[in-house]
Amino acid sequence: MKNINRKLSVLPTRIQYVAKIKTTNHCVGDDAAKCVPALYSYKQRYRVAPKYHLLGCAIEKNFSTMLTAILCYLFDEEGFQRSKRNLSSEIFHQPPTSTMKIRFCGKRNEYDSLASVDKKLKLDLHVWKMIAVVREPVERFVSGFADKCLRRCEFSSRLYDYQILQFDAIQPSTFFGKLLDILKKNKVPEQEIDFINKSISTQRTTHSTTNTLEQRETRDTLLSNDYLTNLLIKMYYFDFVLFGYPIPPVLVKNE
Repeated sequence: MKNINRKLSVLPTRIQYVAKIKTTNHCVGDDAAKCVPALYSYKQRYRVAPKYHLLGCAIEKNFSTMLTAILCYLFDEEGFQRSKRNLSSEIFHQPPTSTMKIRFCGKRNEYDSLASVDKKLKLDLHVWKMIAVVREPVERFVSGFADKCLRRCEFSSRLYDYQILQFDAIQPSTFFGKLLDILKKNKVPEQEIDFINKSISTQRTTHSTTNTLEQRETRDTLLSNDYLTNLLIKMYYFDFVLFGYPIPPVLVKNE
């Protein structure tokens, strides 16, 4: 696969540079050992729509259910609509007591490595668009205590190949616009884009926690406690740095 390892050696330098120019005492010098390392490879989940040369990397709590549903719809539009599916009702796992049907595409358009995608579909980056959705780390943490963005998507070797979209669950219009622009550029028909736009603009997935009382209380509790905030920064520091999110203000004590 062309470019599978390109720019890997550049990433640590990039991290050091961004960390240096940010006014922070976190995760530098002796304090670096207390932070979760960057670019740790973890389980990957890719969804594809080959007809439009689109690949999405699903990261839990980062619009992952809806991104999976969108790419499933674009994988088989006629079958999806014939089965009377809608994007917001697609789920990854079916609870034992649930009457909801599991996601329509299942494993038909899903892969666990970029190498396996390339082997099957010939992943030419001059033609394909790779999408990854990231989210402000505090919002992501209170939404589901989820794992780090940087452990996904083979970012350690492919970060620069992705179109990174910042998900904002409270005010998502800018994010939606950028996502739809990618679909247009990859020649998704206007009819399909209209269907997707109406779905993501008016519907929520069944397990969405956006702006719930529990989420707001968790966020307030976290950010009002310097000790807890400092722990979260150490967990997600490189997400803040590489994806351009501001680090929460907190009193840092040198131990």
